[in-house]
Amino acid sequence: MGIISRIIFIILAVATAVVLIVKVRKQSREAAEGASFDTAGPESVARLREQGAAIIDIRPPRAFARDGDRVEGSVNVAASELKTKLAEMANVKVCLVVSDNRERMIWAAKLISSSGVSRVFILDGGIDAYHDFISEEVERGRNDQK
Repeated sequence: MGIISRIIFIILAVATAVVLIVKVRKQSREAAEGASFDTAGPESVARLREQGAAIIDIRPPRAFARDGDRVEGSVNVAASELKTKLAEMANVKVCLVVSDNRERMIWAAKLISSSGVSRVFILDGGIDAYHDFISEEVERGRNDQK
């Protein structure tokens, strides 16, 4: 294979990858727009918890188990187990889905919503945004005490 053929092959491979990425992102946005869930910012977590929302963290158990790497009051139901756990959510009226992956949260929110939960939210920015928010709150509290 000559150098020109290799260059053409690489260009075609990159172009194909870009097309696939754009297509997946478009499908994700379209799915989010047509789904029956809302987005809640990290500042809304405490209010939702006070209102009795179930907070479901769908990350794998190892990620959930890391010390301090979870939303207070959350329960871990790995995405791979969610379908089998839906029956246990029969009395849940409000649910907040937490993860480090937006597409996974959207998938879970749609699944939970379709099971009859009336209000489903995904955590805007995921677990990282929540931790950033908590860190800012702690820092603000320290500054207020000075």
